[in-house]
Amino acid sequence: MKKINILVMSALLQSAVCVYGNPKYSDEDVPASSIADVASDEEEIEDDSSEWNEKVQTKLHDFTSEELETSNFYTGICIYDLTADSLFFDYNGNKIMRPASTQKLITAVAALDYLGADCEYVTSAYISGKVENGVLNGDVYVVGGFDPAFNSGDLRRLARAISNEGIKRINGKVYGDVSMKDTLIWGQGWCWDDAPSESEPYLTPLVLNRGCVTVSSGPGNKPMLEPSTSFVELQDRTGNGGRFKATRNWVSNGNIITASGNMKRGNSKTISVYRPELYFLCTLTDFLKTEGITFSADSSSVVYGLKELPSENVKRVYRCSRTVEQILVKMMKESDNLYAESMYYQIAASTGNRPASAKSARSVERQLLRKLGLDASRCRLADGSGLSLYNYLSAEQECQLLRYAYRNENIYPHLRPSLPIAGIDGTLRKRMRGTSASGNVRAKTGTLTGIITLAGYCTAANGHDLCFVILNNGIMHAVNARRFQDRVCALLCQP
Repeated sequence: MKKINILVMSALLQSAVCVYGNPKYSDEDVPASSIADVASDEEEIEDDSSEWNEKVQTKLHDFTSEELETSNFYTGICIYDLTADSLFFDYNGNKIMRPASTQKLITAVAALDYLGADCEYVTSAYISGKVENGVLNGDVYVVGGFDPAFNSGDLRRLARAISNEGIKRINGKVYGDVSMKDTLIWGQGWCWDDAPSESEPYLTPLVLNRGCVTVSSGPGNKPMLEPSTSFVELQDRTGNGGRFKATRNWVSNGNIITASGNMKRGNSKTISVYRPELYFLCTLTDFLKTEGITFSADSSSVVYGLKELPSENVKRVYRCSRTVEQILVKMMKESDNLYAESMYYQIAASTGNRPASAKSARSVERQLLRKLGLDASRCRLADGSGLSLYNYLSAEQECQLLRYAYRNENIYPHLRPSLPIAGIDGTLRKRMRGTSASGNVRAKTGTLTGIITLAGYCTAANGHDLCFVILNNGIMHAVNARRFQDRVCALLCQP
């Protein structure tokens, strides 16, 4: 067989990175298996790709046949050799299945392709009227741009920016402009009983702390809210025995949080808030008061509400922005549903249709699929996060998307670093440890009741880059599906 010097291979790999335009990798990003492979300058390896391919394909066939014959779940697998530009392995790859959170790959690729990594999420604040002797004879407006990372620190800076205008009193109200998107608070096909969970967010252009509050242990092991806000009522029922719990009266769409059980140092629970846009505005008024700003209205009156920004006679006093690339990392590493939905609506907003809607985002994604030569009618895309039970596609279709991303220098250098690394970080930090896949596989996980999925990239033992999609539906025990997926990945990566 043909002999290739290891130094030559190293040079080729370095040049390949340059072709993809500086993916910003550090030494920590280099798979452990790749580092181990470079043993010495004198070492030579054999180019036995064909032999390796046949061996691994046989192992995959035998393993999947044996495993899936006795299992009671449905599986679709598509593995593509990106280096050789050929299909490597297929098992029910054309079967339509639910992707769960691997749907976020479609959202990410569409956003990078359509918007670009530098597209901004912007939250701005304006004042109307005039400031005379420290009194604002007008209103404050905050225009939401659906920034999912907007936090308490950003809100304090917003309040300080208003104070820096010399305002000590507001003879008006604080308004939120949420006209950027439609009024739907959930995506199509979301489960209603997931409402109190932070993993199923309410969707609004004005987001504070992901639309959530955290109940944590304060002085004397008493519950406290972070951030401190008058929008939420905290009822202390702790000290009555049992494990610490915190619940919200979500069935009645209320914002009363009850803490119970024995609270200890370190106990905490994060809970979504109903009407997060009003939570944003209410907390802003609280922060303005801490800046020494008062309101002319009676103390019992609500001094905030929703209203579009006037087209004239306003002055911008604050601007906060984040890019698609900044949002992408948390969205993929932690599988954050709010981050994914915000990116979905950024795609929608960029079409020029107002208010932005899921329908507009879906049209962009269908255009992308058609550009890849796929039949968009053979799949259904309902949301940006994968929470919806209405999402349907095949492993083959998703694999085609990964192929496109890999060969696009505007997508892959941003997508690759955002994916969880097996055995290292994100949602894969505890998986594939001690195997050849650890530090090698970079993939997006997906988990819903009855659904476990995995899709991403790895480098095979023969040096070839692969992309893969594994969809498992009808799962009774998640551990079985994850074990199956981890074994497939290990087979792809091991010598």
